[in-house]
Amino acid sequence: MHQLAKDGFELEFAFDGDAAFTHYRQQGPYDLVLTDLYHPGMNGVELARAIRQENPMQALAVFSAGISMITPDPRIEALWQMRIPARDKLDTREALLQLIEDAITLNDERLADGLTGTVQ
Repeated sequence: MHQLAKDGFELEFAFDGDAAFTHYRQQGPYDLVLTDLYHPGMNGVELARAIRQENPMQALAVFSAGISMITPDPRIEALWQMRIPARDKLDTREALLQLIEDAITLNDERLADGLTGTVQ
């Protein structure tokens, strides 16, 4: 994440999902919300749903070293249904930048398709 700051991105951090959502409601929206899938409080899927309820236009992305992109996982399926990209590894600067690009692109496509309704 330090590389993102070096690249000119402005970053804000929260250490659990509940604090992240409170912070979002006070400070958001953002160009992108990037969250881990696993953290105390709301997990990444719950946080994404809550943010999309608050602001259906918000771009989001999720990462975690603890997910498998090969084995079917209902959390990953829920993210894809919301058109939120997820990655299991962000071990290089390029992987992180690709996730950011994918999130912005998917969100732009989602909005162009008129998919701003209520999230289930």
